[in-house]
Amino acid sequence: MPNWFDWFSVIIGILSIFGGYWIATRIYSNEKRDKRIEEKELLSTEVSLFKNSLAQLNSSVANQIQNLKEYIEKQDFRLEFNQGINADFLHFIDVKFLYKDTGVNKQEEIQKLNELYQAYTHLMTLELLLEMNLEHILKSIIFMKTNFIHIENFFILNILSYVINEA
Repeated sequence: MPNWFDWFSVIIGILSIFGGYWIATRIYSNEKRDKRIEEKELLSTEVSLFKNSLAQLNSSVANQIQNLKEYIEKQDFRLEFNQGINADFLHFIDVKFLYKDTGVNKQEEIQKLNELYQAYTHLMTLELLLEMNLEHILKSIIFMKTNFIHIENFFILNILSYVINEA
């Protein structure tokens, strides 16, 4: 027959199991709520960063267009390039946040985002091709200079040996 201490131990054990479960569910729900709040803050930060960067890019492109128009009018060989035209910020923005902020039902805005990222991809491909061509040109120049120096040294040696033999 169990005495009062055995019953007390069983009750305490059962209460500790339910208490542990209750504490664990509270912690889990708090962490889940905190994660949602953090995700919303991150979403708003990403979207505001995207909008600010896009506004700066827009301003820089407008300035560049104005500079190009002035260059076409004057044709004074003073073409200015605006350094603010930089779309690298698109590389660091997480696209899923933009789509999440835009919403699935807004097909026009999603189409604009897709076109923007497609243009960025083409721009990055063009930049990569230009880098590869520049590397090829530099290697060719170095190769030509090296061979020219060898040919130049060969001719100088031949001329010197001819002068020495004639003297």
